[in-house]
Amino acid sequence: LYDLADNGLQEALLIAMTLPIGVYLFRERQVLGDLIRLALRRDAWPLYLAGVFILAGVVFDDHLVTTLSGRFWEEVIETYGYVFLAVAARRHLLRAREDGHAP
Repeated sequence: LYDLADNGLQEALLIAMTLPIGVYLFRERQVLGDLIRLALRRDAWPLYLAGVFILAGVVFDDHLVTTLSGRFWEEVIETYGYVFLAVAARRHLLRAREDGHAP
């Protein structure tokens, strides 16, 4: 089976996706303060929960999964992480709409 991690493509994609964000935050430094304030709000809990589930999936995948059923549960945990990431994005969008900052 072809594995992205074996040939460095996964790392290249990570850099390609995060580099523009880093450049933008460097050029627009005032946005970074707003981003930090948003991350520290109480309403950001789904974002942190998403991170916990995704990191748990990574740990299970790298160190604990040895069976097909273990692989299934690792994928379920990761999926919950992405669900909470979507919940966090939706909550942020709804809050921005309430404040008049989004269409």
